[in-house]
Amino acid sequence: MDAKKQAKVEAKEAKKQAKDEARETKKQARETKKQAKEVARETKKQAKDAKSGEKARAKALKPSKSKPAKAAMPEVELQSSVAAKAEKEGLTEKLTKLVGRQDIIESKKSQASVLKALQESGGLIHAARRALLGA
Repeated sequence: MDAKKQAKVEAKEAKKQAKDEARETKKQARETKKQAKEVARETKKQAKDAKSGEKARAKALKPSKSKPAKAAMPEVELQSSVAAKAEKEGLTEKLTKLVGRQDIIESKKSQASVLKALQESGGLIHAARRALLGA
């Protein structure tokens, strides 16, 4: 009987050891697969970076089709009395932008009326422009 029990115990231990080895093998296989995916991802990223670098170089060598730059706003000189009032209210920059617009220049509005419209609009350029031009 003792030999039968001994054989059963050894069989159980062998079975347990086989399960442990199988589990360990699966774990190693998962790790290997994970590392392979990581390497593939890195390789793919490097290939993408190289491809984008090639595109950037090709684009740099390609002649530009961009539109010409917009003409700069004409330099406008404010009247001294209007400039002083605008400075006092902190609207000098906005007044200069508004007075320098081509549609305001063509409307021949005085700088004082432009400042007044700007004050009434609360310093909003587009609202003042609409008030001046009726647009």
